[in-house]
Amino acid sequence: MNKKYYTRFAKRFRIVIMTSMIALFSLVVVVPNDASFAQLSAALRAGAGPSLSIVTKIGPVVTVPAGKIVESHVDCPAGSVPTGGGSDTGADPGDPRLQFIQSGPFTSHGFTATGWKAAEFNPTTTNLLFFVVVQCATITPGTIHK
Repeated sequence: MNKKYYTRFAKRFRIVIMTSMIALFSLVVVVPNDASFAQLSAALRAGAGPSLSIVTKIGPVVTVPAGKIVESHVDCPAGSVPTGGGSDTGADPGDPRLQFIQSGPFTSHGFTATGWKAAEFNPTTTNLLFFVVVQCATITPGTIHK
């Protein structure tokens, strides 16, 4: 893989991996020990299984003044949780104009993540732009009645 494209690829790959892991773990259905496979199959076909909904939100475009570090964030919709995210400059892969500082879950109050944050440094003499992206998951638990 071309080295200049690896950073953007790695960010996107991490988002896909984390979202996939959450999807797999959330689709576990708890069934009583005496329930048969036929009952489980019928319940899943009837829509009794859990569901996972993923939404990608893009934050506002933020200006980073020359020589400054700027942090921005984007929140998930109410009732959903962030599963991954990052920042994007809109520039060609490998463009060294904005330098990545950090990216991670955003907590507005307390310790519960409500979105994603990122920070970028502008080493140039002109203003540059970036935005934050977050993938949010909403899990609806399934129920199986015997």
